[in-house]
Amino acid sequence: MGLSNVTYSQFLIEGKISDEEREIIIALLDEEGCDMFEETDNGVKAFFQEGSYSLENLKSFLAILPFGGSLEISETQILPKNWNEVWESNFSPITVKNWRVRAPFHEKDANYPNELVINPEMAFGTGHHQTTELMMEHLIEGDLKGKKVIDLGCGTGILGVMAAKLGASYIVAADIEDNAALVTEQNFTKNDVKVDKVYCGTVADIPVEKFDIVLANINRNILLSEMDMYANLLDQNGSLFLSGFYKNDLQMIEKEAAKYNLSISNVKELKEWIAAEFSR
Repeated sequence: MGLSNVTYSQFLIEGKISDEEREIIIALLDEEGCDMFEETDNGVKAFFQEGSYSLENLKSFLAILPFGGSLEISETQILPKNWNEVWESNFSPITVKNWRVRAPFHEKDANYPNELVINPEMAFGTGHHQTTELMMEHLIEGDLKGKKVIDLGCGTGILGVMAAKLGASYIVAADIEDNAALVTEQNFTKNDVKVDKVYCGTVADIPVEKFDIVLANINRNILLSEMDMYANLLDQNGSLFLSGFYKNDLQMIEKEAAKYNLSISNVKELKEWIAAEFSR
């Protein structure tokens, strides 16, 4: 499903809220099935496929929050033909350590020889969210040469692309969204690197094989429910990297991982979000 066939409802949610309250809104709406978020100075924009969520539902849902009564919420319809303009006006290049992430319409910066060219469309993962940035930092600091890597919930494929550029020899990517699988393949091509397999489905749909590195940047509930399958994909000496959850959830994640003889070996934190490495 490409953007040319999809109309979205953009919900603008703003008020006098803290960074932590903004992240609470994002986390809750992610569980409601929101397709994409964009942070603003005073809140967040949430994008749902047209008809999948109403303004009335959103107002009722957010009203239960302690700060919900102070929020101003409005809806705008985004037609398919507008998406290129929306992305070009809101997607600015970012840097993570010595790497730069840019869209195809941005000029190359000679100051950053290490770069990723990511065309996001509506797939998640441009490096702008804290969880993606944290996962990228883990990869940059690691040794990926010759490693087998699987990226679960790949979104744009940004983590797999980075893994390939860092020397991984075999890469598998998977996402439940069919357009994410398509965008992932396109982004590997844009970066002149190879993805070996791309699956559209959950981890349960992937044939079992062993990987040196398993990446899963999804959300707390899915991570907890699929932990056994992540462990089954992991080579005995491999590393499992998990993100998409808050600092307050780390103990819960750690307890579930321990059931499969996985313990924390490295933790990164940014604005209460966590990306943790687990190993046996």
